[in-house]
Amino acid sequence: MKSKKNNEDLKEEHKLNLETVDEEIDKSELKLEKKNEIKILKKRKRLIETYESDVKKYRDYYINSLEKIDHKNKNKKKIDNEDEVSDEDVIDNDILFSISKSTIGKTFISIFGIAIVFVFDFNVFSIVFDIVFFTLSSYAFCYFNRKDNQLFLDEYKKKLQSLGYLTIDEYEDDLEEFLTGPEGLFHEELVKLIHEYDIDTDHIDFAYSQSGNKNYIWSNNDFLYMLDTDLYSRPQVVKIPISNILYYRVDYTNHLLVIKTYNEEFYFEESSIVIFSKYLKGKEYSINNLIDPDTALSDYRAFMYGIKNVLESGDDVKFYKANKSDKKLYNISLCLILFSILRFIPINYSIYTNFCELGIIVFLISFCSCLFDIYCVNFLLKRSTDDILEDMANNVKCINKFNELKMSLGIDESSCDTIYNVSDQPFLIWKKGKYIHIFFNVVYYDSLYLSFKNSDVDRYYIDEEGCKLFIRDTGIVFKLECKEILDKYLVIK
Repeated sequence: MKSKKNNEDLKEEHKLNLETVDEEIDKSELKLEKKNEIKILKKRKRLIETYESDVKKYRDYYINSLEKIDHKNKNKKKIDNEDEVSDEDVIDNDILFSISKSTIGKTFISIFGIAIVFVFDFNVFSIVFDIVFFTLSSYAFCYFNRKDNQLFLDEYKKKLQSLGYLTIDEYEDDLEEFLTGPEGLFHEELVKLIHEYDIDTDHIDFAYSQSGNKNYIWSNNDFLYMLDTDLYSRPQVVKIPISNILYYRVDYTNHLLVIKTYNEEFYFEESSIVIFSKYLKGKEYSINNLIDPDTALSDYRAFMYGIKNVLESGDDVKFYKANKSDKKLYNISLCLILFSILRFIPINYSIYTNFCELGIIVFLISFCSCLFDIYCVNFLLKRSTDDILEDMANNVKCINKFNELKMSLGIDESSCDTIYNVSDQPFLIWKKGKYIHIFFNVVYYDSLYLSFKNSDVDRYYIDEEGCKLFIRDTGIVFKLECKEILDKYLVIK
């Protein structure tokens, strides 16, 4: 009887122990869950803070570089008729090639330099030779690749690595989860705006922008409202006074619908004409609702000079200086000098000598790599005029602005002749009424547009240098082969 009672007590005690263990496990799991929640919240907060204040500019430059590559490849394929190659494939291959090109350049230069110090047994000549060789060869490599924007596409990855990410995809996954995805902060703010403006998402009109983003569109007769639902950046409602809208038109060449205001343009897919024709009645493009040429040219020049100033100052890439490569090079040079001095101190320990030689090799390689970074950044910052013009010619915003200038001036290229100056730059020439018009047909930070009568021409004559035209303060020399076209419009004086 006693034995039976003891057994029951033991069972009860064992049951209590199991319950206690389960409670402890539950508590541990709760603590772990809480820790994970806190960890996730901290990660979310850090990502949100760093994205808008720091990372976004790297990401923007990375994406803009892809767009430049995309634009160049589209032009190349039009010329080469390589329609069977997709844009995406060409972009990816170019990026991989450009990044490996930089790495291969550093690697071959470093290997050659290390081979020299081994051949000459780490003497003074070999080390000095390597320093000079690395300096000149790195400069040459970066100089000849200074126009290659692809060379800098890995800067985004470098920035992410400094934040603890190993790949771009890893960061993009976190970005989507915490910020730009359906559960992220930007989506929360988008929902707030939808409620604030009482938007019925099932029935409201929408149009897709040039970049493919879905925009909700509505109007209250006085204002046109647009809300971009893309979560690439913080959502906001764009409010445009309809009185400020000059016109809307369809660009059939680029399959776009353009809305032109006094100081900016908005671009949507061609199919959105159905939506905007409903809200912008009476604003269809016509020669009667254009702004005067001086205002159009002034607006264009202000925009293009703004782009030019940014490119000249390097504001779009100055953040690369954040790695303080100049200071890093100084420290590497000091370490290289130190190990070189130690190498020549006469101590007969092979392990000591080997240690010094290893140090020289490490810092020679670091020296070469750092020079690459410094030269590449400096060449990117110090763009020549030709580099700036090439960047602008491949900038989608500049191309759009240029096309809209031509529309604002009422230029119909089908009724124009094309002539070339002695620098082989194209000009459009046409006549309307009593006036002759000449327009510089190049995406450029300045623009030349002349509207004049024959009586306004100061001089027009032809010699061995070309066809020389002088109107007021402007003189242009056209190619001799343009004489036949010019004679149609101008009276020789």
